Formats: sequence, C-alpha cells, structure tokens
Amino acid sequence: MNRRPVMTAPTLPRPSRTLAAAAVLAALLLLALDAVLGQMQVDEATRRLFDITRERNLPTAVSVAFTLAAALAAALAARRTRAEGGQRWRAALWTVAAAFFAYMALDDALEVHERAATALAEALEAHRAHPLVAWMLAFPGYYWPLFFLPVFGALGLLLLAFVLRELPPGGPRRMLVAGLACYVVAVIMDFAEGADAVFDALAGLTASVLTRPELQHLMRAYEEAIEIAGTGLLGAAMLARAHAPATADPPP
Repeated sequence: MNRRPVMTAPTLPRPSRTLAAAAVLAALLLLALDAVLGQMQVDEATRRLFDITRERNLPTAVSVAFTLAAALAAALAARRTRAEGGQRWRAALWTVAAAFFAYMALDDALEVHERAATALAEALEAHRAHPLVAWMLAFPGYYWPLFFLPVFGALGLLLLAFVLRELPPGGPRRMLVAGLACYVVAVIMDFAEGADAVFDALAGLTASVLTRPELQHLMRAYEEAIEIAGTGLLGAAMLARAHAPATADPPP
C-alpha cells in the first residue's frame, strides 16, 4: 500500500527562497518605478507602459510571470507526488492547483473576469428594481468579486486546505499563510476602492494630503503590488513541496 511520505525539511529550500524574494523585490521595484514616473514629465505611452494600476503593460507581464511560476510549482509538486508513488487523488489535486493558477495567469493577461462581470452587470441593469440586484449594482467598481469570488474563493479555500496539509511544516506553511494574507489584504483594498461609500470615507480622511485621484491610484498601486508579492509567496510555498526531501512513513 502506498504511504504518504513524511517531509523532513522545516525550512524553505533555496528555489523557494529565490522565488519569494524575486516576487517581493519585483513588487517593490514596480511600486517605486510607478511613483518616480508619476513625478516626472513623461509622455502618456511611457506612463502607461509602467503604470502598475493599468493592464496589458510591464507590471501585468510581471504579474502573469509570477502566476505562471506558481502554476509550474504546483505542477512540479504533482510530478513529485506521482514519483513518490503517492495516492492518485493527491497528485490530481496538485494538478488542479496548477490549472487554477494557470487560469489566473490567463485571466490576468486577458482581463476575463473584469469583462465578464461588467457584461453581467449591464445585463442586470434592467432588473435594478429587485433589492438584491440593486445592492449588487451599488458597487460599480466591485462587480467581479461579487460575481466570481464565491466560486473561485470556495475552490481556492479547498485547494489551500489541501496544499497546507501537503506542505512540509515550518517555513513552507508560514510562507503559504503569508501569501494568503497578501491576497486577503489585496481583496480588502479592492473592495475599499470600488465601494463608493467606503472610498468616500477614506477620501475624507486623507483629503488634506491626497486628492481623490491620487488616493485611488495609490490604493490600486499597493493592491497590485501586494497581489504580485502574494502570488510569489504562494508559489514559493508550493515549490517547497517539490524540493523537500522525504522518507517513507514508518509501518503502523
């Protein structure tokens, strides 16, 4: 009977540390570059190319690259599980995790969820009289989480529970929790920026130092940077599964 290997590495292997550091460094550099160019007189094409709050530019390419790295890490974990003779369902779930991150990379590149949610919101406009529809349409900048987060959030939580169970104890699990925390913060910031009432309150608190457009840009910039860092941390945690040494379970 196949036994689940026991992980013996409490710390992160070098590939995981490299991926995590690269993601955090990339997020910080993109934030710094966005801030510097925001204070310089540059043409609109250059500004758009490096604007971390916009899509289809250099920051988007960086985000997609780290999401694909996370997908590759999950795929390597699936291969490692099969090579160890692990249970098929475990390898299958690692493959699902790889597909999940691969879809996220595609979505990030093509803006699938934003486009689909906006189209759905436009279709619901005719039913605004319904209280539930009226409540959903009250968040004009937050359509996609309202429509997509329940499904993808549930799948993500299931995969998170599985990955947490599979990871070596210590550093890899802490890295996974840190990556998840980044995603939670990014979603909260996205909500605060997209919900008019919340954003108006924040704009009132910061009116003495920031204009509304400056606050909106700052929130979006930090949200995108935190998401990039979080993706790299999640990928680093999963990569630890592919590289950690293992020994067989002792007989019962």
